[in-house]
Amino acid sequence: MKEILIAILMIGVIALLVNVSQGAPTRQPTLMPVTLLDLYRQSDAVFEARFDRFEEGKIVKQDQDYSVVRVEKLFDVSSSLKGSYSKFISLSEDEYRYPTSPDPKYLVAKISGEDEQTYGLRSGDTVLLFMKYGEDGKSLVLTDEDEGLKKLSTADIAVYEKRIRELDSLLSSEPSASKIVDWMLRCAEEPATRWEATFELVKGFERLDYQGKQKQSETDATKDKPDFFDSTTFAKAVTDEQKRKLADILLDRQPPQVGEDGQAKRTYVRGDRELIDLVKHWGDPRLPAFLLNELKTKDLTDYRRSETIQLIADMISNSRVSGVAQKYNSSYRNPVAEQVSEPQTEIVNPSAAFRQARTSLLAKFIQLASLAIE
Repeated sequence: MKEILIAILMIGVIALLVNVSQGAPTRQPTLMPVTLLDLYRQSDAVFEARFDRFEEGKIVKQDQDYSVVRVEKLFDVSSSLKGSYSKFISLSEDEYRYPTSPDPKYLVAKISGEDEQTYGLRSGDTVLLFMKYGEDGKSLVLTDEDEGLKKLSTADIAVYEKRIRELDSLLSSEPSASKIVDWMLRCAEEPATRWEATFELVKGFERLDYQGKQKQSETDATKDKPDFFDSTTFAKAVTDEQKRKLADILLDRQPPQVGEDGQAKRTYVRGDRELIDLVKHWGDPRLPAFLLNELKTKDLTDYRRSETIQLIADMISNSRVSGVAQKYNSSYRNPVAEQVSEPQTEIVNPSAAFRQARTSLLAKFIQLASLAIE
């Protein structure tokens, strides 16, 4: 999770430097994704809507490197979950286009998935719009450029609607940390909203860890009282029973299904990775075996497989297992340093030899780790 947060920061910095170097107007990068809890609180209106069409407007700026085009996205609103109802919503955006820019009809929008994914909006797509009043105090704009527009199926919108109405009720009176954590648990139980809870809680536990490592230079009397809605509030409020329930959401799921090709398959959703981080944080004896089973599935990316191997090795604390994990991860980070048994032999197909070597290391790791956790 820490690597993901660092990557988010680095991408924002790189994007900012690229824009500055090209002389293009800069967009302030989002340093941390906004979950449903804060997104709802920061919004003046939340709409269920259906995307209608794009209307391309005038060219705001153009030179040899890029052009800026005003684009309108038009939505038909079906209902309001917060704020006053409006039949139509129009989002105006100055779109930066470079020689390799995609067709403007492919608007970027979020959709649930194992990792952050983007898909184009097409006429008829259902969305949730989280909006706030702009600088003029009259027009509505997206509350967050990344999470303010969620492209969802009608079934997933129904899940969000239920969680939003619950949240509205919770926030209508003096908020309770324990009740909000209960609400997060209900979010985590549903694949559609899992990330909204697990990312918020992971963020809170990591902040608590960070704060615990800092030197306490000031006395307790001079410390500022944290905002109630700071993620650490909810991390502190998680009970042992709630931890068990969150672990069960991850660990009690059915084993990966074996396909016709004989390979085990698992469907991941956005938030599963954070759920693994949470369970690892407070510990559960079932987790190493679960991750080892996941390691056998074909759906893991190379990065996720390497990361999972390291997670298992850290929890098992076995020198032989750790040694194989180190070799595997070294080969992942440095493909040139192939783990080939006879380095002096001329290799006809280096890529194939590299893959074979890594497959062998993976099989050895699974064998040793399985023996260690028995």
